[in-house]
Amino acid sequence: MANSRISSLTSLGGTPNTAKIIPITDVSDTTGSAQGTTKKVTVANLIAAAPQGDLLAANNLSDVANAGTSRTNLGLGTAATTASTDYATAFYNIVTKTADYTLTNAENGKVIVCNSSVRIDITVPSGLTSGFNCRVVQGGTGAVRFVASSTTINGYQSGSDAPNGIVGQHGVVDIVPVGTNAYAIGGEIGFVSDYANNFTALLDGSDDYLQGATSSDFDFATDFSFTFWMRITSRANYGGIAYSTTSNRLKFQGADHILNLSIGGSDLQIINYNPGGTNTSLLSAWHHVMIIRNSGSLKGYIGNVEYGSQTNTNSFSLTSARYGYNGSDYLGGQLDEIAIFNYGLSSAQRTEIYNSGSPYDIVNSYTGTNPVAFYRCGDHANDTNSSGGSPSNGDTVGAIQNAINPGTHNLSQVNGVKFSTSNLPI
Repeated sequence: MANSRISSLTSLGGTPNTAKIIPITDVSDTTGSAQGTTKKVTVANLIAAAPQGDLLAANNLSDVANAGTSRTNLGLGTAATTASTDYATAFYNIVTKTADYTLTNAENGKVIVCNSSVRIDITVPSGLTSGFNCRVVQGGTGAVRFVASSTTINGYQSGSDAPNGIVGQHGVVDIVPVGTNAYAIGGEIGFVSDYANNFTALLDGSDDYLQGATSSDFDFATDFSFTFWMRITSRANYGGIAYSTTSNRLKFQGADHILNLSIGGSDLQIINYNPGGTNTSLLSAWHHVMIIRNSGSLKGYIGNVEYGSQTNTNSFSLTSARYGYNGSDYLGGQLDEIAIFNYGLSSAQRTEIYNSGSPYDIVNSYTGTNPVAFYRCGDHANDTNSSGGSPSNGDTVGAIQNAINPGTHNLSQVNGVKFSTSNLPI
């Protein structure tokens, strides 16, 4: 065969068999001549030497689902497992949170769906991987608040009374990096002033309770509303939440998910806490409770969701009420933000006071008619410990002022109720 330029040679055509031979000059071997020695190389030799050699061998990437090694070489791992257009979890992921949560690197690039009827705090800590970002969605009726922990969140200010980034139901927020331990948040977000809530009343469950004032202002012939936050950790038998007389009291009834209201001689189940159809204990966690009567329609709410309804027009009273006692049985745990109204709250007023699961400034922000009494359990400027000084954690309660009209209808304590700064409902 006459010598020809390599570019003039006839193409082999088709896919070369691995046994095909290609001549090659090994310039490092001068045994044949000073310019090198001609040697043979097979196609199989070339495939073995190629960095991504198995890529061609495995269907030329036409079906990566059948090319496990090819996926590894491409850095896909097990992500692409079908030849369809479906996305695998390596490319997206949705995680659900139902309680306060501190972000970790595991949430990088993911969608976090919060689902709660109370507020969830998402804490952004320091030390997250460079470029960390995620998206947060609130699917429940509560809010989501973003909390900085040794980080900077632009558009957010820390502190109990400063504006805080918060998103309501169906809101979507992106968290994106803008520097080392610095982030920006954007989306359907509002900036609100957090309501300073630093104290609660702590009950020992043995013999103590808060003592209410004696006044006809707490006698209700028709409509009324009774709202409060509670975190009950123990109860003796039918542990009492509020007690004026045996015919005027709110108490647990047998099971931990049931509250009964005694009113005018009738003992009515007013709350059967069964979110999603499942009976759920009211102990251990914070709950916002509302008992409301409008025109004889008596309803009970947990987290602004109705869990009981009765028809009753009997008179009701909270005069000389004892909070944390039912006449014979005590409660252990915490009470806070107790409000008593001489009218039935409307749906809009309920929503306003519930405040997406955060204690609400009824004194300065509430748009409805003031309640008869509102007890902040340590957070009013005139609340005192048993020595007459400002409250501190663990102090015995001296006086809890009626924040609506300080000095009128104040609460006192019996047998050592304490102020507590732990486990706050915020």
